[in-house]
Amino acid sequence: MDKSVVFLDGGYLAKLTKKEFVDERGLPKKIDMGKIGHILASKCNSELIRSYYYDCPPYISPTPTTNEKKRQEGFDKYIYSLKKLDKLTVRLGKLKKYFLADGTPDFEQKGVDVRLAIDVLKLSLKGKISKAIFVTGDSDFVPVIEAIKDEGVEVFLFYHQSSVHRQILEACDNKLLLDDALVDNCLRNF
Repeated sequence: MDKSVVFLDGGYLAKLTKKEFVDERGLPKKIDMGKIGHILASKCNSELIRSYYYDCPPYISPTPTTNEKKRQEGFDKYIYSLKKLDKLTVRLGKLKKYFLADGTPDFEQKGVDVRLAIDVLKLSLKGKISKAIFVTGDSDFVPVIEAIKDEGVEVFLFYHQSSVHRQILEACDNKLLLDDALVDNCLRNF
């Protein structure tokens, strides 16, 4: 059986669960990160070697507010719970704060995309995987996708139509929609 690794863009999934995948109360659905990798690999007719989850902690100012501390505590608890899951590796970047021309603060993830690209490239070059499964909509991954395809890796993309760049759709071998039925199969049981 083909061996695969699932690469989960945590920011992308968070965005989708806030806007597209909400429960009957309008709250984001809680995806089980331990379950989703197995389900996606199965849909791609492959054996899951491992899932990688990429994200970054919330921004904390030099003198953290109570709200910032609370967000950080919640994030830390979530990451701790992920690190206990079998076959899941967590990779974290940093959140950089900057200001737009009008003085409005904005934030940008730093290091997340690079970590994902390094992981998928290493696994592909070492011949550890025959299939790479991405859950993202980011066109920044197109160069690494093209590189691993040259190494003979078949690339699958799970995406939502509301948030995907045309270039990544064109770059991937197989494109599958993240829809309500699929997401509902990946929810936490609690």
